[in-house]
Amino acid sequence: MLFVYNNMRLSSKRTTLSVLRALLGLSVEELANLIDKSVPTIRSLESGRLKLGEETARRIAKETGVSIYWLLAADPSKEPFSEDDLGVRWPYSKEIFELIQVQGDKSPFTQPEITPAVLHAATVRHCLDWLPIFASAQKAGKGDLAVFSLRRFFAEMGERFGADHKVAREASRDSRLITPDGEKYAFLYRDPPLSERPDALLLSMPKRARRKTKKLPSQPSPANAHHASGRTSS
Repeated sequence: MLFVYNNMRLSSKRTTLSVLRALLGLSVEELANLIDKSVPTIRSLESGRLKLGEETARRIAKETGVSIYWLLAADPSKEPFSEDDLGVRWPYSKEIFELIQVQGDKSPFTQPEITPAVLHAATVRHCLDWLPIFASAQKAGKGDLAVFSLRRFFAEMGERFGADHKVAREASRDSRLITPDGEKYAFLYRDPPLSERPDALLLSMPKRARRKTKKLPSQPSPANAHHASGRTSS
């Protein structure tokens, strides 16, 4: 009896994939065909016996339009959403899925072309979460430890995905960061032999010296001077 009860609990477990399939009204077979997986694999993913992997999540996101971040967060209590490369989110719906299926690559919900400007803006957007963390660490006197953890994380990401500094230079060449107090910064990416390893710098740009010129009194024209002189003598 305990074995049957545990199986019942397992089969009723909600996952992001089961929530998504219910929202779209797809059968297990239809979802399996959509992402090129077997029916037993889909059942295992939905029950939680099999963990949803990154590549499978990417395939599901591409075919349905739902956010890969929502899928991999594995929290079915959160409402599903879509998200673009700039981090803009909007509620996910069956209409988005149907539009993607009809229009394919021409759908407005597909990811836009990654231009240098979009790449740089997306990078800044996705790093905004670091600001409150760093601010909190600084208040606690642990800013150096927070930076160390961040650099170690970036090193691990670099080993996994690589680092294209050429593209980074092109994307940041004309980009500037202006702070509320008017300070302006430029981005610089260096490759060996300029540094021991490729790295990124944020350089403060000197403010242009403001020329202070004395305001000279206006000189009246000869005619005006004559009239002025006449009015003064009268």
